[in-house]
Amino acid sequence: MNDLLEEFYDFLEKKRLSNNSIKAYISDITDFKVYLDVNNINYIKVNNDVIYNYVHSSLGSKSVATVTRKINTIKKFYRFLLHNNYKIDKNILLYNAPQPKRKTPEFLSQDEIDRIISLPDSKTFKGIRDKALLEVLYGTGLKVNEIIDIKTQDIDINLKFLKCQKGKKQRVIPLGTKSIESLKKYLDERKQIDNGNDYLFINSNYDILTRQGIWKIIKHYISKAGINKEINLNTFRHSFALHLLENGADINIIQELLGLKGVNVLQIYLDVLPRKKLREIYNTTHPRA
Repeated sequence: MNDLLEEFYDFLEKKRLSNNSIKAYISDITDFKVYLDVNNINYIKVNNDVIYNYVHSSLGSKSVATVTRKINTIKKFYRFLLHNNYKIDKNILLYNAPQPKRKTPEFLSQDEIDRIISLPDSKTFKGIRDKALLEVLYGTGLKVNEIIDIKTQDIDINLKFLKCQKGKKQRVIPLGTKSIESLKKYLDERKQIDNGNDYLFINSNYDILTRQGIWKIIKHYISKAGINKEINLNTFRHSFALHLLENGADINIIQELLGLKGVNVLQIYLDVLPRKKLREIYNTTHPRA
């Protein structure tokens, strides 16, 4: 099965997925392989009962979202095997992963965002980088994995946009004045560092900035700003979407900027908007209001 994992890795790379997505897929399927090895189960003999037992014996303490992701990874792997003419139980592809309950995310107010972004020390490389990172997180609504994969050539300062590659689809995201100002300053500093890679955001060792690194930066400035909220890596993204909606942005535009497949997922932002605000947006944007 080790050879198959390598082939699966090559298959994922050809899909032009991000490095972090590929690592997550490989990690999930490797965990499943360990379970199969411990229980002397041949990967070709896997059926829905095996997956059920794996979920309930090995993933009992995991969140619904984690279990769902791991099951979807297994299905993706067996779809790959089927595509390569391996004789598998096709019912695996129909296994229903548990649906995670939608939780209303925590949002930052526009005032809180301003307080956080004002904190980095503009006299140090780290502070200049952190400010640019925070401005891009809030100014684009990109996922952290997408931020990590941005390269210097993806930024066009003059035309004020950045390119974001997600699989085979590329999005062009506009950059606001504040993001441009911070990026200009950061790129000027960034040019002085010859670190052998062209990723935009780098750490103190001049290597690519990781999810853990970005999380540490976000937590640091949230704490320094004295904000006591249950934040996560998507808090800036959620706040970006909510603030656009609050200011009357079209739902379809927000969907495009976030790179979402359907508008239904935007319901979480509509749910937290006061009815008074919805009426205000309607009155100012509808031609017959």
